[in-house]
Amino acid sequence: MIVCKNQYSLDRREWGVMLDKDNRFRLYFWQGKWVTVASEVQPKLGHWHLVGIVMRRESAELWVNGQRAGTVTLSRKIHRTAAPITVGAVDDNGRIWQTFHGAMDNFRLANEALPAKQMAALYHPVLLTHDIPDAPDRFTLWSGPRFPHDPSVIPFATGMKSTVIHSP
Repeated sequence: MIVCKNQYSLDRREWGVMLDKDNRFRLYFWQGKWVTVASEVQPKLGHWHLVGIVMRRESAELWVNGQRAGTVTLSRKIHRTAAPITVGAVDDNGRIWQTFHGAMDNFRLANEALPAKQMAALYHPVLLTHDIPDAPDRFTLWSGPRFPHDPSVIPFATGMKSTVIHSP
């Protein structure tokens, strides 16, 4: 999940943008069932992409790299819920899942739908790429008998920042 406003376990479903199983950016809206629109653009490892959505009363648009990737018709108004806007995962009433594995550089919200010309103007291609190392077969974060409450005892790679979230 790239960004969403959903808490499934509390029946709070609104919308989400994710990189789906088929390696396509996909926009989801709750209309009594999920209605979707997918991008033909498939992200490339190590490259930056700009993904945006524009919500209107009757429709919503998915934008990828300054181009409208598709539009979904909304048959009814999106019911506003108390679900938080979550970036990089779904915060389902404290259960964090559908985690995005990648890097995000910038996140913006606007309180009104931007016109197509402005959405297109937001995209500035980035030609620099990142080297993506081969993933290990298995990555053990912690192998002690119990995860420490004191993050200072956890070894980190040089130059890395980390946040420890503890859940009882």
